[in-house]
Formats: sequence, structure tokens, C-alpha cells
Amino acid sequence: YNYDISHWSNASSLPATCTVEPSSAEQIQELIGIITSTRTPWAVKGAGHCNNNNMSSTQGLLISMSNFRDISLSPDKSTVKLGMGLTWIEVYTALAVDDLVVVGGRFGPVGVGGLSLSSGYSWYTNQYGFATDNVVSYEIVLPNGNFTTVTQESNPDLFFALQGGVNNFGIVTNIELKTHPLNDVFAGVISVSGNLTAALQATANYAKKTQDTKATATSTISGINGTVKVFHDGPDANGLFDEFLAIPGATVDVQTRTYLQYLALGDIAVEPTNRATWYSAPTLSWPPELIEFIHQQVIEYSSLISTTSKSGIQVTGNIEPFLPSAYSHSSSSSAWPHSSSTPFNTFNGLFMWTDPEEDSMMIDLTIEYHTRVWEKAIELGVSSRGSLFPPNYSQSSTSVEMIYGPNLERLRRIKASVDPADVISLTGGFKI
Repeated sequence: YNYDISHWSNASSLPATCTVEPSSAEQIQELIGIITSTRTPWAVKGAGHCNNNNMSSTQGLLISMSNFRDISLSPDKSTVKLGMGLTWIEVYTALAVDDLVVVGGRFGPVGVGGLSLSSGYSWYTNQYGFATDNVVSYEIVLPNGNFTTVTQESNPDLFFALQGGVNNFGIVTNIELKTHPLNDVFAGVISVSGNLTAALQATANYAKKTQDTKATATSTISGINGTVKVFHDGPDANGLFDEFLAIPGATVDVQTRTYLQYLALGDIAVEPTNRATWYSAPTLSWPPELIEFIHQQVIEYSSLISTTSKSGIQVTGNIEPFLPSAYSHSSSSSAWPHSSSTPFNTFNGLFMWTDPEEDSMMIDLTIEYHTRVWEKAIELGVSSRGSLFPPNYSQSSTSVEMIYGPNLERLRRIKASVDPADVISLTGGFKI
């Protein structure tokens, strides 16, 4: 029970009335039948990295996917079937034996389920798209109790809906993802303390100039400290990260290594008592003025929680530049709209604290902080009020219109066709 209700952030956990760990689609079908007849509130949990409570947590019936752990390569090794109870590090470790990788989470402990059903930012996104763009098929128990395999060919409407539709269309038990060649990577972490001017300028320059689809660099600001993670799919980045590597006074751990070794550098360990939340602000690009504004906001909110909070730990700001090409890999349209014509990057920051009594305050501050950054991006002409938010970086208060935009009405029609008893209304999330 304690494992089932636990989350990466305790702020996302709720005390379920009971938990159940099904091990087959047939058992999930039975559960759907019980939920339908009793109108019991429910939720589904994978690895527990959800940003909000009442999404993969509930005070009703919690369905843990921990027994769905299949990792099965196709005969030609071009795809792999994954159970929704796996974490990405388990997937990457298994596939490395065959020198293969999939587009999945950037942190090993993140679960396959939540990320692959929302959007799915990856170290390989510039090269291959989002996790949702790489799904070939879904095995799902629909809200009407039927179990089916969904592909673009067999059911294009439902396939469209599952690409970013999160938990609105049933309980996915397995997904099939495209595989890609696994190479050694030139990658690592650069840590900066004190003066962040050079690091922030290098971030702005990288975001403006790079065109290498095999490369990704993300910068995290935390008070007076900064961290840059660089990644290149291949053993030599050909000088692409030289400005980062030359930051004065930085501690540099960047070299050719295996992908698994790189992931081990970045996996975030959170103390069991800690609580955290994050949000996002969309931007088309990363002008230096926006990056410096984010820096100042991190300093301001770090100071604020140190004086007004009993349990505040830290505030961060994450700058994540992606190329326009990252948004053009989908083989079909998807529930969460993303295309190279509107390649909105996502700024996201994190608040961390320990006291449950401060949950509401910290969530409100998180929303206020990101709203300020979004307003600044609009002022600078690199965002707009019609920008859409990725579901896995959104607060529970984010409207479905702000996530699904022009796709919302189509999604509602599809949902009605598979959920005549409105079973999905009994669970949380971004309800369409």
C-alpha cells in the first residue's frame, strides 16, 4: 500500500481507500466493471512522477501498474513493447544489451506510463521527436470495458487521442515504441557557482545558433548556482559545447561515455519528506533578456521562500532549447498539438519544500512565477496568449483549452464514443 501511493513528490500523493495491483488486462476489465457499477473514484499510477495530486493519486481506488513490466523486442528489433509499470532506466538498461534505445525520459526513475501518454521530452527529441511521436501501438482497456490494440491503421481516431491524451481514454497496459541505434555519447554536467553571467550567455548563444539535431543542452538556475547538462548522440560533439566548457570557474564533467553512465549523473534523488511542484511557460526562443529575467525571478522567489516559508528548500528555473525540427516528427496528428510551424519551447521551474501545510502557498507561487516568465516572453515577442502547454509540465489548474486547443472538440467526440458511462469523470487529470 505504501509503495502504491508513494510519489516522487509527496505533494502528489493522496491516501487511497485501497490499492490494487492487477497483472492482466482481464483483471483491469473487472476493475472497470466494478468502478462503473459503484461509481467509485479511482486513479492509475505508474512510477509516480506526476506533478499534481488527484491525477495518479486518489482517495478512492488506486490501480497500480507495477505488475506490467514486459520488455519485448519485435523479431526485427525495430520496435519494443513496454509495460506501463516500468521506469525508463529499466527500459534503457534492457535495450542497451542490443545496442538500442527509445525516445523516453531524461531521468531514469521517471515512469514509462505518464511520460509516453502526455508528450515526452527526451535527450533524443531533436533527433526523433517526442515519446508520443514514437509510439506504434497501444494496448488499452477502454472505459466501456473493451480491450483492444490501437494503431494508426486500426483506429486512427483513437490513436490520435492517445498521443498526448493522458488518461482520458482508458487504462493503457502496454505501448510499442520505435527503437533507435544506441551510441556512446559526448555528454555530462557543468556546475557553476557564484557569477552565472558566462553560463547564461553561453545558454543564449547555444539556443540561437545550434542546428545539430543530435545535440541537446539544458541549463538550470538555482539561486546563485547553475547547472548545464549537455548531450550529443555520438562520441564527439565537434566543439559544439566549447563555450559551456570554457565557463570560468566551472566544474566540468563532460566526456565520451555510455548513455547509461550519462543518465546516472542526472537522476534526481528526493528525500522522502520532500514536496515539489513545477509548471511551464511557452516560448518560441530564448533571447538573452528572457534568460536574465528568469535568473532574476529565481533569485527573487528563492529569497521570498527563505523569509516567508517555514519549510522552503529551493526554487529552480530550467531553460530547455529545442530545435523546430523536434516538433515535426509525428507520423500523424496528435491530441497535444505540436508542429514545426509553432515550435514552442517550454520553460519550467521547480519549487521544493517539506511542510504539507504550505502546499497551497507553494503551488500558488509556482503559478505566479511561471506567469511572470510567460508575460515577459509575450512582451519580448517570443510567446503569445494562444500558446499551448504540454500536459506533463502543467498544473492541475491549467484549462484543457490551454493544452489541447483546436483538438479539444475532436477529442471530446472520441471520448464519448468509448466512454458512454462517463467512467473517466471519476478520475482526476485534465478532463476533456
